Amino acid sequence: MAGKPMKFDDKMKSGVKLALIVGLAGAVSGCFGPTYGTGKTSGAQLMEDLGDSLSLGKKNRTRIEYAPRP
Repeated sequence: MAGKPMKFDDKMKSGVKLALIVGLAGAVSGCFGPTYGTGKTSGAQLMEDLGDSLSLGKKNRTRIEYAPRP
């Protein structure tokens, strides 16, 4: 088989196997690690926090009404 070009079916099978392995590795890696009470892994929470801090748009946040002290 050395020196013989791969057929399209063989390339497709190799690609599907690689995608399956990468997908399963990603799915399993999400099962590990602390969630810090957020229900997300620490890496996912970090990425969300960084994205929120760098975002230019507004989120639907409730506005805090401040009142002077009596």
